[in-house]
Amino acid sequence: MYTDFGFDKLMYNVLEVNKTNYENCIDTNFLKNITKGGRDVVQLLETRTYYFLCGRGFCYQGMKIAINVKEPILHKSPSTLSNKAFHSTKIINTKFIVFLVIALVMDVCVI
Repeated sequence: MYTDFGFDKLMYNVLEVNKTNYENCIDTNFLKNITKGGRDVVQLLETRTYYFLCGRGFCYQGMKIAINVKEPILHKSPSTLSNKAFHSTKIINTKFIVFLVIALVMDVCVI
């Protein structure tokens, strides 16, 4: 997962900070300065909350964000469904496709 920040690098910056610094808008002792070119991409590789803020006093005006990265939810694939459930889904999909084809053919014949 990743996030990107777009900003005027001559006016703003993006700093990764800890929770305390985030809550209090403290832009010293930051974890990482994300600011590079004003269109910066940050990889969020760990399952945790990331805290970013803009220094230079802009954090006090609301320029901060906390991003909570969670484990992905894995959905069951059709192969893990019971054979009966998969077969029922297949029949429903087939009926819908047949209905759609008939509707299209009838529409073509009317013209």
